[in-house]
Amino acid sequence: MPKLCAEITKQLPSWCKKKCSPKCPVLRWPGYVEAVKEIDPHVEEEFLLKSTRFLDHLGETIFKCPSSSDPIIVLKPNWLCTDVIGPMMAPVNFPIPRPERTSEDYVTRAEIQRVFQDVADVDLLITLLQEFQLCHSYDGQTFIFPGLLTQTMPPDKWQPTPEPKVVYFGKQVQCAGSTDMFSSGFFPRVQTRLMRELENRPLLWRDGAKCADRNVEGLIKLSPDGRAVNICVRSAQGDKLQCGKMLQQLENIIADVLDECSPGTGTVEKVLSARALKEHREEFCSYGKEEISKAAAEGGTILHPTLGFTEQVSDLLCREDEDPFIRNRPELVQALRHVEPILDRLLSRGILSEEERDRIRAKETPQDQVRELLDTVGRKSAQARDEFKAVLEEVNPHAAGLIQDGACDLLHGGNEDPLIINRPELVRDLTSSYVMERILNHLLSRGHLSDEECDVIRASRTAHDKARELLDTVGRKGAAARRALKDVLGEVSPHLAEMVE
Repeated sequence: MPKLCAEITKQLPSWCKKKCSPKCPVLRWPGYVEAVKEIDPHVEEEFLLKSTRFLDHLGETIFKCPSSSDPIIVLKPNWLCTDVIGPMMAPVNFPIPRPERTSEDYVTRAEIQRVFQDVADVDLLITLLQEFQLCHSYDGQTFIFPGLLTQTMPPDKWQPTPEPKVVYFGKQVQCAGSTDMFSSGFFPRVQTRLMRELENRPLLWRDGAKCADRNVEGLIKLSPDGRAVNICVRSAQGDKLQCGKMLQQLENIIADVLDECSPGTGTVEKVLSARALKEHREEFCSYGKEEISKAAAEGGTILHPTLGFTEQVSDLLCREDEDPFIRNRPELVQALRHVEPILDRLLSRGILSEEERDRIRAKETPQDQVRELLDTVGRKSAQARDEFKAVLEEVNPHAAGLIQDGACDLLHGGNEDPLIINRPELVRDLTSSYVMERILNHLLSRGHLSDEECDVIRASRTAHDKARELLDTVGRKGAAARRALKDVLGEVSPHLAEMVE
């Protein structure tokens, strides 16, 4: 632990008593800097910023940087969980003081002030609750906590339309295996993000959300068992383009929240049946991407195995001609876990300025760095985007394949590399630490991986991230490395060995 971090940790109990109220052990950045300078008068704020993030990662403090105010440091994390979030999110039958809710399950500012009357700065509490994406307010007086919603979606909120031009499209994100599950905070946080990011206010229920923009309506519905999220969009005017834009926006929100709330959850993405959506069947019916890819190659007609009717593949997809930077954004965020080699090359080629590079680096998580990189490159010229693709070919061929033009990219139908075609299954199944260590030791002993590359793979946060990093690293090597991977998989996991041939 850095010396400054160790000294700050020692002072935390004292600061809780002397620098702030014991009933609200929180400091804003100016007061925090002043307190730290009593330890080290010459400390630089940039170094202190990194040190405080380190303490946040250790769980010694909580560090939040609201966009509209100075950073906030919670000196006693247990206080926030026990004394603030606990009473706010407590069920109605829990015997502790908690805010009363309106008939719509909302919470008023007056109720928050009543419950936390001993805390001088209620605005600070509200800011913290919003920073943790627990709530949102449109007027500053009434707060919507999605995690407190109890009403299910009424059937009349999504009814068939008589318009002859109406078109429906949809996606399904479901847990991959029996041991995968969404965290309890996943869907409420999706709803909070919808309120923050959508121009028009969405309708929310415990198990769903409905939104509208221009001539398109969207529906996000959580399955009864909580193991699948169904995304549906429709346009009564038949506007396929706007349907694609809304579907992509909703997909991106769900992918981002999955990274934040359930980073180790394996998921499978499917395409919803447009005909079943149009007929408003009670259950959501879907096709696997492999089924669609095969049908597209064999004439474009697909048969639903359960419902027994056929559909055209072109009627299921609304984003065939969309910019792959946008269309495959969730996959790119997953694939590009290390941006530094990319930033160095883009800077040397004059594609990024130093200011742009520093702005990307300043993002706290690898996923946020990738999103900022994609946003920055996406605003540049076609030549800059071509240079970006060339850089990806050098450092991450899998990611480069995701931004190639062509409708089949979405389904990976145009790529013959088995490490790419079978990537979802390989990432899903390469989760055993024993198997991973056998693979790394085998590739290291034969000179296909360096010690540094093995350390990078081991340092990845989750088992799925380790698998992605392994596949990316081997994918950049030659045929010999792939053969070595296949050989060791044949010993420890034969069914996976067949996928890398």
